[in-house]
Amino acid sequence: MIQLSENLFLGKGRTRECYRHPIDPSLCIKVDYHDKGCRQTSKEAKYYLKLRRIKPKLEYNFIPHFHGMVETNLGPGGVFDLIRNDDGQVSRTLGECLRDGTVERERPLWEAALDQFLSRLIESGVILRDLNPGNLSARRLADGSIQLVAIDGIGHRDLIPLCDYFPWIARRKQARRIAAKEMNSIQSLLNRAKRMAKRSS
Repeated sequence: MIQLSENLFLGKGRTRECYRHPIDPSLCIKVDYHDKGCRQTSKEAKYYLKLRRIKPKLEYNFIPHFHGMVETNLGPGGVFDLIRNDDGQVSRTLGECLRDGTVERERPLWEAALDQFLSRLIESGVILRDLNPGNLSARRLADGSIQLVAIDGIGHRDLIPLCDYFPWIARRKQARRIAAKEMNSIQSLLNRAKRMAKRSS
C-alpha cells in the first residue's frame, strides 16, 4: 500500500485530492474524497482504458498518461503523469496564470498555446467533461513556449457514447463545450477572469 502524507499534497478540486507519488517524482496520485463518496477516479480510469482500445494511436500531448490504479492509505488512487516544466518545477494551472497577470503579460505565448491545445483536443475526439482554466496545466518548455495539458475532467457522462465512435459527433460536442465555457480565445478567458475577480472583491 502506498502511503500519502501532507508533505506530498499538491492540491484539490471539487471531488479529489492530488499528491506527488512518494517514489516516482514524474507521477502523481489522485484520490476521491471519502466523505463525499465520489468515484471520479474509477470513472476516469475506465475512460482511459476505452481510449487505449478505440484510439490506440492517440498522442498524449494534451492529456497526461494514465498508469493504473493503486491502493493508498486514503483509498484507491489513480496514477497519472505529473506535469512539470522543463526546469523540473511542477507546472501551474492556466487559472492561476490568468489571475496573477502572467497570461496578459505574455499574451502571444498563451494565444499560441491555447490554439495548439484546442486543435489537438478537437482533432483527437477526446472529450473533456469539465473544461475550465483550473483543469489545464501550463507546462513551460525550455524555449519559453507553453504547452497546455488537461489534468482533470477527462471523459464524459453520455449514456449512449456515440461521440467515442463517431469523430464528427465528438468534434461538434467539444466545439459547443469550448464556446459555452468561453475557452475559445485568450481574450474571452481574460474577460472571464476579470468578471470573477470583481465578484470576489
